[in-house]
Amino acid sequence: ESIRVYGLWRPGLTQARRDLCHQIRDCIEEIKSDRNLLNNIIILLSQMPDNDILLHIRNNIEQGIVNHMAELSRFQNDHKPYSEMAKQLVARFLQEIY
Repeated sequence: ESIRVYGLWRPGLTQARRDLCHQIRDCIEEIKSDRNLLNNIIILLSQMPDNDILLHIRNNIEQGIVNHMAELSRFQNDHKPYSEMAKQLVARFLQEIY
């Protein structure tokens, strides 16, 4: 509603919001995918706890999740454009996973 009230329904602004929304959703999908992969690696590690390759893969996946979460945090910075939209999208995602 605020988009209409404040006259923000202009092509350039609309496209910028859409692009940011896609970036955030892509980041969220990467996290979801990494979490699923990590769960599978953890299962394999329970069967082969000394497998250095699996340990290395697990560490890389965990670091990827950390990096993507940091990216989501940056989108929400109050000084970034459309940070309120970013906060809403990220909050929905966090409710899903916790």
